[in-house]
Formats: sequence, structure tokens, C-alpha cells
Amino acid sequence: MPNLLPIKKAFSDVSLVLNKLFILTCLLLISAKLAGKINKYDLARKGDTEAQLSLGFSLSGGNPLQQQEALYWMRKAGNNGNLKACQYLGNAYHRGIGTASNLKKSIEWYLKAAAIGDSYSLLKAGHVFDSDGFPALACAAYKLAENRIPDTNPQEFILRLQKQEPSLTNEKI
Repeated sequence: MPNLLPIKKAFSDVSLVLNKLFILTCLLLISAKLAGKINKYDLARKGDTEAQLSLGFSLSGGNPLQQQEALYWMRKAGNNGNLKACQYLGNAYHRGIGTASNLKKSIEWYLKAAAIGDSYSLLKAGHVFDSDGFPALACAAYKLAENRIPDTNPQEFILRLQKQEPSLTNEKI
């Protein structure tokens, strides 16, 4: 019978080396990920809008505390004029993501996004006005959207609101 002891020892040595390499690789990956996140936080704190937006999106799908932190970073980015952050905040305040639902703040962020150049945010503002019981403002937002977005026809929304509120004539809107 052949002596298997040298083979077992060699296998054990190789296994030990591979195990150590695996642990080192895991530690390097973890430290690289942490360094990236720390760097992103540093950049965000220094006012880098893209880092603020990135942090906001990365935290937005987490637990309620992370969603609140996402709102913090999105507000920073939105106040720096980032369109995507303004859109996110309009939706978050409308749906109560990371905060209590606040239709007034939702409208403010959607209108800020519209002022930056996103005409579709006017449609979203119209929906918020509609759900908040302000049909005249909803019609006005829809009409503005219709004028700014050539391929959009929010007439069905306007007609529905005019049926609910007969005093909303096209001239008033």
C-alpha cells in the first residue's frame, strides 16, 4: 500500500493557502466597498450633487431609517438643482416614502422639477392637485403640461374634472 501521508500533507497545505487567499480576498472586497461608501459620503457632505443623488438612491430601498436618510440626501441634491432628486422628492412626499405624506411639499418639488425643465412633472403635479381636491389647480397644471409637451393630451383629465366642477371653463383654466 502506498504511503498517502505526503499527499495528505500537500493537500492540507494547499487547502490552508486557498482558505487564507479566500479570506484575504473577502477582506479586500469589503474594505474596497466601505472605502467607496465612505468616499461617497465625504463627497456628498462636501456638496457633490451626484454623490448626494447616488446616496439617496442607494438608501431609498432600505428600511424606514434608511429611507429617511435617503430623503435627507435627495433634499440636498434637489436644493442644488438636481432634476432627478426633485422628481424623487415629489413622489416621496406624495406617497409618504420615508416621511409622512405631504401633498404641499410634493407639489413644491414637482413644480421645482418643472422649473428646471421637466414638463412631465406638471402632469404629476396635476395628479397631486386632483387627489388633494383642488380641481382648478389640477386643470391648470394639466393645461400647462399640454402646452409644454406636444405629444401629451391630458384632455381626458381636464374633462373629468370639469364634469365634477362645472365652473371650470376653459377660459378660467
